[in-house]
Amino acid sequence: MGGTRALTYVQAGGLVLLSVAAAVTFQPYLSGSSVRLVAATLLVFLLPGYALQTVLFQSTGDESLSPRTRLAVSIGTSPAIVAVVALIINEFTGRITFGRLLTALVLLTGALLGMSLLQTLSTGQQAPKPTADGGWTPKRRVTDRLPRPTLSTALNRDSRKQWALVGVVTILFIGLLAAPAPEQTYTELSLLSETEQGRLTADDYPETLTPGTSATVVATVHNEEDTTQAYTLVVTREQANGAGVILGTEQIELADGETKRLRTTLVAPKTPGEVRFTYRLYRTESIVSTDNFEELPSPYRETRLLVTVQSPASGDSQ
Repeated sequence: MGGTRALTYVQAGGLVLLSVAAAVTFQPYLSGSSVRLVAATLLVFLLPGYALQTVLFQSTGDESLSPRTRLAVSIGTSPAIVAVVALIINEFTGRITFGRLLTALVLLTGALLGMSLLQTLSTGQQAPKPTADGGWTPKRRVTDRLPRPTLSTALNRDSRKQWALVGVVTILFIGLLAAPAPEQTYTELSLLSETEQGRLTADDYPETLTPGTSATVVATVHNEEDTTQAYTLVVTREQANGAGVILGTEQIELADGETKRLRTTLVAPKTPGEVRFTYRLYRTESIVSTDNFEELPSPYRETRLLVTVQSPASGDSQ
């Protein structure tokens, strides 16, 4: 009975470890920290496989595995379980996200650990029963069960320890499920070109221009900042000799989830050479002036186009 009780504590401890690892991994402010790295490592390389092998191989009886074998099985099967879960999520939702994958892993691992804990609690062992005359009756079954949460066993010391551990696991799981998943806020800046039929496409950008000519590129700004944002888009041109000019400035305001497309004109300089057109997106409150190229601060988002400016004669010779 003592071995069964110890095994139950170990399995309940696995539930506690799973809850703590999931809670740490869910916290966005721990991103990049060593604590989150350790928690994520446990969720990917240990806990799912450990939970599975505790269900398939009991720690008592003929199907018992050695601790070293259990550790090897846990580490070997965990990445495979994570991959299978990711494939299932992608199949049903069409997109694998951090929150979905972590939630599915926690639920699956928790279910397996809970199943193994129930198996342990319900395990019956053949034990001889003493008779009044000092003999034994080996054919009688004595079911070795841990105390159940009833009034008659509520004051038992072992029972208090067991159900206190179960209570901690329950509180951690409720807190984990109640806590909102971290949401990544961002602003997306991208460039599109326009075909002769007027269709926007993410390729066929201008690669060469003749001196003094221009080309049209559509800049797309998408707001996912969870709030309305005011932006300033600045288009600049920089030549190989270091000379830079501001070609245009656009002020836009986007609600959360809104997208805006802006037609911009890229004007080639009068001298041939390599030219870099840069789209600099600023949050309006973070930029003071857009009048001087040299005084432009570092942008919030940035994307570039490299264009070769060459004379018509040079283009024909090639």
